Amino acid sequence: MVQQLVLALYEAMKQFGGFLLSVAPMLLLLAIATALAALVLFLRDREGWERLWSGIRPQLNALGVFVLALLLLTLEVFLLTVSKQVTLSRREAEAGSPYTAEAEAPIGTLYQYGPIAAYLRERVFTRTHVLPIQVARQATPEQLRQILLSLQRYEDYTPQAPRVEISVNRVGDQVVLTRSVTMFEEVPITFDRAEVKARFQMHQSPGGRPFYHLDFEGSYTFRNPLKEAVRGRFLFPLPEPPGTIEGFQLTVDGDTVTEPNEYGQYAWEGMLVAGGTLTAVVRFRAVLGEGWYYDIGSGRRRTGEFRLTVESDSPPRLLRRSLFPTERRGNQMVWQLQNVITSQQVRLSFPADVTAYETLVKVLTFYPVALGGFGGWVALLALLRALRVAPLRVLLAVLGVGFGFLMVPVLLTYLNLVWAALIGSAVVAALGLLTFRAQHAILIVLTAIAPLVFLVGDHSGILLMLITVGALAVLWFTLRAGDTA
Repeated sequence: MVQQLVLALYEAMKQFGGFLLSVAPMLLLLAIATALAALVLFLRDREGWERLWSGIRPQLNALGVFVLALLLLTLEVFLLTVSKQVTLSRREAEAGSPYTAEAEAPIGTLYQYGPIAAYLRERVFTRTHVLPIQVARQATPEQLRQILLSLQRYEDYTPQAPRVEISVNRVGDQVVLTRSVTMFEEVPITFDRAEVKARFQMHQSPGGRPFYHLDFEGSYTFRNPLKEAVRGRFLFPLPEPPGTIEGFQLTVDGDTVTEPNEYGQYAWEGMLVAGGTLTAVVRFRAVLGEGWYYDIGSGRRRTGEFRLTVESDSPPRLLRRSLFPTERRGNQMVWQLQNVITSQQVRLSFPADVTAYETLVKVLTFYPVALGGFGGWVALLALLRALRVAPLRVLLAVLGVGFGFLMVPVLLTYLNLVWAALIGSAVVAALGLLTFRAQHAILIVLTAIAPLVFLVGDHSGILLMLITVGALAVLWFTLRAGDTA
């Protein structure tokens, strides 16, 4: 930051020097014309010259201070302009850099697929092989035993088959190989009730990058549709793509699953009593950046009673072809479904905080305008002889206001825009009131709060118009008070 500040100062001085060089010919011509006019007046009318000089001499100190204030104001405007360019360039460089010095969301869009409940049903598959008669006649019992052992070794590499039976029998002149495989087939179970709550809390890094903490809680109720006890399974897929999940907890009927199975899945397996009902509760916390998808997981089957409640600090947007909510109140959206067959997903998008970047540009752009407006207002009051402040205090006020505004680009390295702008405006108000005191307190306060109106994006235009009306009212009352005095 120090290096960037030095570069900003160098760039400002370079631009300021270029500005002086561009206006130097005009200033030189003006000085020569003024000197020639004074010389002509001195040679032709010495008494008039002495009267003019006696009138100007008491104002030379004040004129010099106002010239210094004008030069200081110009320099501060250049510094604010260059610091804005440096700040925006740093933000763009940070956004495109593969490195980061602050926390950010590890995942852009988080995909959450629906859980699966199923009961296991045994199915037996039998296949019979008959050896050719030529082979069968020559096969000895030892050779048949070797064939059986080879088939058994092959079955050791098929763990998905829980029970395999192989037999070799001689029937007359034929040798018959019988292979029976008992497989577990998953039969999906429809959830009688599913209630899901997703709470999104927006956080912002010191650099202004937003990310969201997701608090997920799902309660899924399912029952055994059979009249006999059977083994059941509940599988909850982790969000995709894999990131960091905090506090994951899967509980089914009092049993807690803490470790994944051999396939890397968090699944519960147990006995389902005849007609029995179980409730699975899932809780976890994750971080995301741009969006969240939830697949209801109906699998082209009815959903039963399904309710999804989404709450967020900032209103998310629904993507196209997303399942539309049945209720919407403020930042809360509710999907209430009953016996629905759907392949749609709930697709929420948390757009990148482009508004924050635009607000930053507006605030930094308005600082030179506010500083120039303050200088112009002071000059107008001086011309109307309504500025009841010593010239040196005017110079200090310009210095204090510019210093407070220049603090904001520096503070943006450590704080977000809101806090940096508030601190800068507080410094402007404090230094301005310290130099101007109570004579023009409202002018200082309006100058300090004018850039803050852009922090209220929806009403900045109205607030800026009210500040302008207030400034005109202050001018009118000041002139009226001067006339009365």
